[in-house]
Amino acid sequence: MDNGTLRMLGVAALAVLLMFGLIKLIGSRRSQNTDYVPPMKTEDYLAMLAASAQPDATAEPAFPDVTDEPALPDGGQDALPDGADATEPPTEFSDEPTAEPESESGPDEGFFPSASEEESAPVPTAAPVSTDGLRTARLRFAGDVVVDKEMLTTAYNSKTQKYSFKNFFGLARDLLSNADLTAINVDGSMGGEKYYKYGYSGYPQFNTPPTLMYALQDAGVDMLTLANNHCLDGWWEGFKQQINNADYVGLLHIGGFRTKEEHDTPEIFEINGIKVGFLNYTQSFNSMDSRGVDKAALQYGVRSTKGADYAGDIKKVRAAGAEVVVVVMHWGKEYLLSPDDNQKAMAKEIVAAGADVIVGGHPHTAQVGGWMSATTSTGETHNCLIIYSLGNFLTEHRNVAGALRTDWGVVFEFTLQENPATGKIDVVAPKYLPVGVWRIGSPGAYDWRVVSVDATVANRPAGMSDSAYERFLAISEEASSTYAKSGFERIAY
Repeated sequence: MDNGTLRMLGVAALAVLLMFGLIKLIGSRRSQNTDYVPPMKTEDYLAMLAASAQPDATAEPAFPDVTDEPALPDGGQDALPDGADATEPPTEFSDEPTAEPESESGPDEGFFPSASEEESAPVPTAAPVSTDGLRTARLRFAGDVVVDKEMLTTAYNSKTQKYSFKNFFGLARDLLSNADLTAINVDGSMGGEKYYKYGYSGYPQFNTPPTLMYALQDAGVDMLTLANNHCLDGWWEGFKQQINNADYVGLLHIGGFRTKEEHDTPEIFEINGIKVGFLNYTQSFNSMDSRGVDKAALQYGVRSTKGADYAGDIKKVRAAGAEVVVVVMHWGKEYLLSPDDNQKAMAKEIVAAGADVIVGGHPHTAQVGGWMSATTSTGETHNCLIIYSLGNFLTEHRNVAGALRTDWGVVFEFTLQENPATGKIDVVAPKYLPVGVWRIGSPGAYDWRVVSVDATVANRPAGMSDSAYERFLAISEEASSTYAKSGFERIAY
């Protein structure tokens, strides 16, 4: 081997060593940088974000500001009223998302069976009757709130070093507050910044500032449904602190428990004199259950559909005094326009167990609703009101080439009414209100507002671009087709 060849081999070896050292240096710096967020690895999700990064051709004016919420107890973003232990998460974060987004399916035209089929149920009273001296209550449920990284950027005030989300809901107060109880789901942990090593973050592991609770409360939300696939994204300590924060702010909550005693205590709330029992389950945990989350979180912290005893749980809630039982499910496959077979099977089991209302979420698309009947263990036919998925309430997810309907959802309403003949509580007057997410600005400087679809279509807001208005026209039609066979009345707004 001549000297020239030896020199070339030496240069090549030196280059390899230098490159290896550079990679180690970059990796070391990333591991020390608390602002670093791992890259998304789901190609479909990246494609969706890329498609959404195209701003409207017509610029729209900035939204008006809304007064900030009060500071949390420590003067910052983390409410720690009970002195929760803020230890570091026990396990390193995996960059891999839980699963690839499912491909979309078309509308399930033939989902609801005909009147001759066993699963069909007669539609109860279409509207409340006179309630003179009778107990009655209206409940509303809104879809998923998904605070992505872009929203964190917009919500952050560099001068005050705080996050405020009130502006996002500034046009949605009437959508949420016009009920005796309004519940909503937030995908992610709201314990505080320190419960996740990357701080506040969006997809794929959501850690949302707890000041979001102030914004939701200001908009009319009364209750949080805590059992969802991202509820343990801030680990077990973050989840428990999220419950502490909700208690401090004054929001009711279901589906999350700090102790086994809390888990074993039926969740019953009296609404206008009606004792309403709630159960809340999630089908998955964003793989946190396999990443080393504390076993207590899975044993009693959150109710899972895996091995769930729906009949036993419902029986226990009724024995504790519940006159009506509402089951909130976080289930199904993301981005499907219709419920999958697993959802339908679980729904049938829950109805047979005696649930009066089933409210679903997680697919990030609005799915069908209606009435379902099933035979109970005593041989009786039991009727239940169901909506499989509420869709999204606030999200950065955009509609992709008309295939994914992730930029809207519904506020679902029903009335609980005392029956004068039986003294029992009937579920009547199911209604839906389509809501959409209006986004303006350009990448890196977006802003969002949750608005009524029908109000937007009827009275186009000043400054709304043609493309945005056309999208709301399309959403209106999509909502109509989704719930055409449900028997639900569309709320006039």
